Amino acid sequence: QVCARSGTSRLRGEDALRRHCATTGRDGHYRIEGLFGVPHVVNAAAPGFAPVMFMRGTGPRRHQVPLRPGAELRDIDLRLEGGGIEVHGVVEDMSGGFVEGAELTYGGLFAGTGMAFTSSGPDGVFSLWVRPGRVSLRAEADGYTTGGDTGPAPGHQFELRLMPEA
Repeated sequence: QVCARSGTSRLRGEDALRRHCATTGRDGHYRIEGLFGVPHVVNAAAPGFAPVMFMRGTGPRRHQVPLRPGAELRDIDLRLEGGGIEVHGVVEDMSGGFVEGAELTYGGLFAGTGMAFTSSGPDGVFSLWVRPGRVSLRAEADGYTTGGDTGPAPGHQFELRLMPEA
């Protein structure tokens, strides 16, 4: 899976947070459509691998892919690294009920890793492939505040509790 997310403050609200993803073909090629003509951060993840972030050149914006309106970019290539660890967990609301469809995020620029994404199932359960070590996960769902959990991978059963919005 390859995902792009806005890397600029020029977008607001849902547009700034929305990620656009594509599944690669057998040959590794992918195409992500519907992106705004602003810089984006591109990440790739797959079972068995540690997620990676696209980087080019040097400098503070080397992680951003500069998209322009109406343009098509090629050669945004990412190489997955082995050694990913599968972590498991559950997303619940504060009353102990399960939260289906919560969007979970791992990693990112501030964590110094590529990002990986998944959603919780009907029973709130999820799994995600991450780098070994100390892992922080974040969960977001409509109608709830954001929640998180941190622990070692492997070995930690993640429990993310979300509070209903008031």
